[in-house]
Amino acid sequence: MTFAWTSGNPQVFTVNGAGRVLAAGEGTAPLFVEAGGRRDTAWVTVYPDTGWFVEPSGTALELNAVYFQPDGRSGVAVGAGGTVVRTSDAGASWQRPSSGTVFNLNGVWFTGAAEGWAVGNSGTIIRTTNGGQSWSRLTNVGPGDALMDVWFATPDTGWVVGGNGLILRTFDRGASWQALRIPTAFTLT
Repeated sequence: MTFAWTSGNPQVFTVNGAGRVLAAGEGTAPLFVEAGGRRDTAWVTVYPDTGWFVEPSGTALELNAVYFQPDGRSGVAVGAGGTVVRTSDAGASWQRPSSGTVFNLNGVWFTGAAEGWAVGNSGTIIRTTNGGQSWSRLTNVGPGDALMDVWFATPDTGWVVGGNGLILRTFDRGASWQALRIPTAFTLT
């Protein structure tokens, strides 16, 4: 009986006629085998070599935050001067789309493969709906507010934290934001 082996994603791994798997890049992909009119699938995960290693991002500017999709291959990093870099091959190569801002970006979060948010200095909130290929500025909450991080529980419900005890929240996918300031200094009596 002859077995036919196929990789579900040759960027993650290749497979030869004998069924031997060879890692090509980080990620998870299906391995298909077919013989005698039957087909089966197994999942193969390729992890990077142990330890830390440098992944050139294509920018010399400081990067402040990174978000990778569950596939381990698609990611976006944000940083100084409105820098956004994105990868779809686990960091082997990076593209640098325009963010539409020159303010430092400090946090990034994706609610799915396409929709993402980044926040930064001077009340900057930017949004993408195409996986980070393009960004648009959503709102400006005030020139003195440094926004430090962003997190969404669902595509509709998210929070942004900033300097001076600022917390922003949205329940309508960023169409409106409610601001709350918690005390940053307490007086003991």
